[in-house]
Amino acid sequence: MLKVFRLMLSVLLLAGAASAAPTTSPELGTFYFPGWHPDPFTGNRDTWAVIRPYPEREPRRGWYDDRDPTVLAAQADEMRAAGIGFVVFDWYFEQGAVQANAPLEAYLKLKNAGPAASILWCRHGRSPSTTAAEWRRIVAAWIAYAKSERFYRIDGRPVVMVFDTGRMAREAHEAGSTLASWVREAQAAARIAGMPPFHFVAGVWNGDDPTIAEAARSGFSSITSYNFSRAPGDARPAEGYAARDQIYRRIWAKMADNEAHLPVLLPLTAGWDRRPWGGSETPEVDRSQPTDAEFRTHLAAAHRLMQDKGIRRAILCCWNEYGEGSVIEPTRTGGDARLRAIREVLKRDRD
Repeated sequence: MLKVFRLMLSVLLLAGAASAAPTTSPELGTFYFPGWHPDPFTGNRDTWAVIRPYPEREPRRGWYDDRDPTVLAAQADEMRAAGIGFVVFDWYFEQGAVQANAPLEAYLKLKNAGPAASILWCRHGRSPSTTAAEWRRIVAAWIAYAKSERFYRIDGRPVVMVFDTGRMAREAHEAGSTLASWVREAQAAARIAGMPPFHFVAGVWNGDDPTIAEAARSGFSSITSYNFSRAPGDARPAEGYAARDQIYRRIWAKMADNEAHLPVLLPLTAGWDRRPWGGSETPEVDRSQPTDAEFRTHLAAAHRLMQDKGIRRAILCCWNEYGEGSVIEPTRTGGDARLRAIREVLKRDRD
């Protein structure tokens, strides 16, 4: 009788474990480059000029102005139809001012249903180090965005991502503070504004990045990355999309099991080819564009890992980074093949 009871208990436990396994699609986001309009900071009236010599990259909707609400609404509809749940706008504070934020502000005012919006603080310019006063202005801008009902939240907390957390830590130190102090200041400002605390996402360079531990100690809630071209220990960066995919898989495994136990927004890639921006330091890494089959393989590998590790969110680089050749937005040459791949690879969970 005891053996029968134990057998029944084992069956029930196995059934419970199976029912606890993820049964819904992971939440997918994408980065958005807000640079396709006249730039008042540089005086560039035609930011598409460097892309036009690459006609295969022309967007299906033409050389658009990304401040146009009709363009943004159409893009939001395309994202939603493909199963993309949030869009993260690259966000810049350089030369003492916010730059290229008009597309984000227009997007937050849209009335149509579509992905929620977040921001990625892209602090990789050459302007002087962020001062304490500038940090307060930056946080105030984030709070203003986060008050929008369309702003992306995780567990009710507005999400802000940081491109280079190591640089943020260095600049906090140069301003006479620390990374943890800056995070505490931001959370205090959110509290005074009557908001929930921020969910800060630390951008890191690989799964062994020492910044992960510092981010965990400093109050960050999760980790991600914008892109990778090599894994730790590699003598050279990846050449070709298939090799880049393998590098991502190696880094994913480390990120998923990071020693700080921070949740990961798994970073995915739509390719790399920086020739319009002047090319990569190692030219061989350019022209890393996937075939349809390679892109589907990359998505499927990410999906399997997310299911195995219980990872709930991923973010794909990028929607429209035409200068870096990282694009999932429909183009005149490729159509909507990449959006269809996203929709179909995840379809098994939505049926």
